[in-house]
Amino acid sequence: SQAEINHPFMLKLPLLVTVEPNRRLCPLGKSCGHISVPYANTNVDYQPHVLKTKNSKRTYAIGSSIVRTHVGKGGNNHVRTLFVEEANRFLQNGTKALGGLPTAIAGVNLILDNQPNGFLSESERNQLELYRSSIFCPILRGDTPGQKRFFDVLLSGCIPVVLEYSSNEPGYPSYYERNMASTRVVYPFAKGIFHDMPDMGIDYQKLVVGIDGNCGVQCIFPTLEDMLLNQQNRIAEIQEEIERVASLFAYGMGNNTFQYVDTLAAALVQIRHHILTMFPSALPPQNMTTEM
Repeated sequence: SQAEINHPFMLKLPLLVTVEPNRRLCPLGKSCGHISVPYANTNVDYQPHVLKTKNSKRTYAIGSSIVRTHVGKGGNNHVRTLFVEEANRFLQNGTKALGGLPTAIAGVNLILDNQPNGFLSESERNQLELYRSSIFCPILRGDTPGQKRFFDVLLSGCIPVVLEYSSNEPGYPSYYERNMASTRVVYPFAKGIFHDMPDMGIDYQKLVVGIDGNCGVQCIFPTLEDMLLNQQNRIAEIQEEIERVASLFAYGMGNNTFQYVDTLAAALVQIRHHILTMFPSALPPQNMTTEM
């Protein structure tokens, strides 16, 4: 929980590995010993050795899973409520498809006449199947900046659609709220988090479709429709980038542990980078070679 991560004892630790960022903001270009890792997905289809993000037979233009209790007028539910209203308006206007493909919203009662599987169950199995069958998956604000479904969507090869704001760090957006924590400190192994290596790490802006937060959810449908009709090359580029890095969000388990380039391997690289930053003398002599 955020309370545990931000406990004074935790903030003093020289090395901390968590699934959520803490309040100890690390200066840009420095290594402060806080390693963010993705939420774990233990589904067998998301093991690194069988992970398949490419799927040429995606049924839906948009696949979104919103739990009923997350729809309401207060707090963080407001954006999701607006998205549901926009989806209702979009469907009621007689448009049954986006770029020639149907849309599917799971977990909320929308008007989805004549749309296959328009209303799906809320089980994790069906959620993941929905993600695997969709080109775009809106990831709307939750209780905290990091969300498990963001990584589930990437592992499924679906393109996350996020509302993008200016953050508290120039050059790095926030997918949560204006002037809040940036992608650099929220998401694992992100570009800008490695000491004196500004180009090292994952550039999350290449993995998502960012919607201007000032425009909000009403811009989601027209933006995605334009991409489907006029920007197929851009969609393909994002999908290829997701395929390139997706295994870094998967946890090899059982016989797959430490056998593939996965979350644990990426975390060890970042931990090693941090230790060598703190203790440069630990670097091997230049005339020595090491094998990984």
